[in-house]
Amino acid sequence: MTAEQYEKTAIMFADVEGSTRLYEKLGDIEAQKSIERCLEKMAAITREHGGVVIKTIGDEIMCRFNTEDDAVAAACAIQEAIEESDPSYKNTPAIRIGLHYGLTIQKDGDVFGDAVNVAARMAGIAKGKQIITTEDTIVNLTPQHMQKTRKFDKAMVKGKQEEITIYEVMWKTENVTMIHSSSALAAIAKASLLQLSYQGQQIEMTSSSPDVVLGRDERCTLRIMTNFASRIHARIEYRRGKFVLLDQSTNGTYVLTDSSENIYLRREELPLVGQGSICLGESITDNHPNIIRYQCS
Repeated sequence: MTAEQYEKTAIMFADVEGSTRLYEKLGDIEAQKSIERCLEKMAAITREHGGVVIKTIGDEIMCRFNTEDDAVAAACAIQEAIEESDPSYKNTPAIRIGLHYGLTIQKDGDVFGDAVNVAARMAGIAKGKQIITTEDTIVNLTPQHMQKTRKFDKAMVKGKQEEITIYEVMWKTENVTMIHSSSALAAIAKASLLQLSYQGQQIEMTSSSPDVVLGRDERCTLRIMTNFASRIHARIEYRRGKFVLLDQSTNGTYVLTDSSENIYLRREELPLVGQGSICLGESITDNHPNIIRYQCS
């Protein structure tokens, strides 16, 4: 038995989303083949980026990396490789990945400790084709990788007294494209106040306010109870003199500007200018009950 070693390490969990449904859809043999192909590909990419596969747990692998950059690079490469899999594998499943960098206990080829628990929690939060990580992970990333991240949410983690700030790594270039409508480009100026109104509720956001979160979850700043809205559907951040709407949903977010431009966002961003309307997961129509009105000044 080897002695325990304490070392700061980046931990990654990557698993196959919806494996149970895959077995039901394909049958045991084909589903197992599909999952094994994914696990083999993820393990190979981990090693290519200097990582070590600690263990495989059913449809999930657990890995460690010496640096945060190596872990993020490997996670992005895994998502890209699975996305570009041989088209003959029509039932290649989606992968969800969680990362965290922190102090670990290494013993007998395994890794233990708080960092492992946090990384597993990040994987649990992630959806298919998502990479979720923590503020502790991104603070020391090189600019090349840090520019791929954006604030995603806050979450409680077992053993922590306070919520931790979590981030998404945007591995697809188109997912971080900032959408600027023609009229918005001409009108963008520094704003200091955003007013939102929804079904009699009024919210004011300033440059020093926390992010406003829109969605069905009870923790959202504005809770929108419609089946078309995701649990955490969209977020509004104050960034460099602008209030920026970020969609992070399945069904997308619709925005109607004061110049009557209809804009559809899906995993994209839009600076809010002037006044207009927002609708989660549904196109905007007159007298729609779930319209959110906004006004910037």
